[in-house]
Amino acid sequence: MNIVEHLTNIYLNLYIKKGNISYLSPPKNLFKLINSLVNTGSVLIVVLTVEKYAKCIIKLPNKEYF
Repeated sequence: MNIVEHLTNIYLNLYIKKGNISYLSPPKNLFKLINSLVNTGSVLIVVLTVEKYAKCIIKLPNKEYF
């Protein structure tokens, strides 16, 4: 696991716990989950899924990791 994957997991877990969001949220709550993560202002996660391929972009103040 590289540093980007590790940071992604940490931030996701923190914001899921902070927002009291279930890991098994149904798709109808997907919009709420995305808004909760984006509205925090410190983490922006973009997930593109094409044939089991996902790319996460983490934006931190003055830095961008791919």
